[in-house]
Amino acid sequence: MSILIVPGYGGSGPDHWQSRWQAMHADCIRVEQADWDAPDLDDWIDRLDAAVAAAGPGVKIAAHSLGCLLVAHWAARSPRAIAGALLVAVPDPQGAAFPPAAAGFGPAPTAALPFAATVIASRDDPYAGWAFSEGIARNWGATLIDAGTRGHLNADSALGDWAEGWCALHGIGLADAVMGPAQWALLARYNAVMNAKVYAAAASLSEAELMRDRGAFFGSLFATLNHLVVGDTMWLKRFAAHPATDANNHAAVLAPVVALPMPAGLDAIVCADLPALAARRALLDHAIGRWVGALTPALLAETLHYTRANGAAYSKRLGDVLLHFFNHQTHHRGQASTLLSQAGVDIGVTDLAPMIADVE
Repeated sequence: MSILIVPGYGGSGPDHWQSRWQAMHADCIRVEQADWDAPDLDDWIDRLDAAVAAAGPGVKIAAHSLGCLLVAHWAARSPRAIAGALLVAVPDPQGAAFPPAAAGFGPAPTAALPFAATVIASRDDPYAGWAFSEGIARNWGATLIDAGTRGHLNADSALGDWAEGWCALHGIGLADAVMGPAQWALLARYNAVMNAKVYAAAASLSEAELMRDRGAFFGSLFATLNHLVVGDTMWLKRFAAHPATDANNHAAVLAPVVALPMPAGLDAIVCADLPALAARRALLDHAIGRWVGALTPALLAETLHYTRANGAAYSKRLGDVLLHFFNHQTHHRGQASTLLSQAGVDIGVTDLAPMIADVE
């Protein structure tokens, strides 16, 4: 598969991720323009169209800044098909920082793109406010990835080879599916096994060692394990509030968790000592196993609507949120295993692979 590199105003210098990709990968081909500092929309469209024609319909585009507007204008004029486009740091033609030399590229097209696309935007991009980025992604029918606060996502953003963007590019156009119930059941079992190992290891320590601040994000081993209980409780309560269906009454399956009080914060101590925390951990792991065991592909594809403690509202696919749910546990258990190691306790093998069944 060929990848067309489409720079924006001024081109992309040697430290730009587009140039780095081109140097690293032989299948990355730059769309050259006659004058990077005096962009002419019609001429730039013609050159992009010729490049797409030469590459064929399986090509993907990796565009930056003004190059993103170029791709959108090209899509409105050309019947040629592409496999998808990564559109990074789309600039707002109505913004104060938009270069006057590129005025002919405005206004931004609003029609949905006829191919799969992902927009990556920064929240402090001087060339586009976040509201504009959200709106343009919505208009174009593109997936929006929040890059945080990293400026214009160019060489000044110090992205280096930017593997994050490279992976996003290659994910465009893939089948939009969720992991199956069997994989989630495996992760639930892995979660329970690893938690049991961590708590057994922690029980060998004195209370003073459990509570000792070892410089972790939550300080002590006890506080780290407590945070996992808090996080899981919050998420399971959100899952329980998901509308019931004929296939699964989430609130009923998760009733033991629903009965628990909502933690006051991510660092709120919910149990006084390790035995009580271990009992709470076991309750949660049993609830997780039962709930995951009742999930179906249809339920995993449903949209989960929830609100975080800061009041921000989100709508995400349930199967995708489960990726975070289990990854969060693995992340903090990794911290816990390090803290145990610092205390001289080895919990043994923590890999998932040994729990995956062999096949003939």
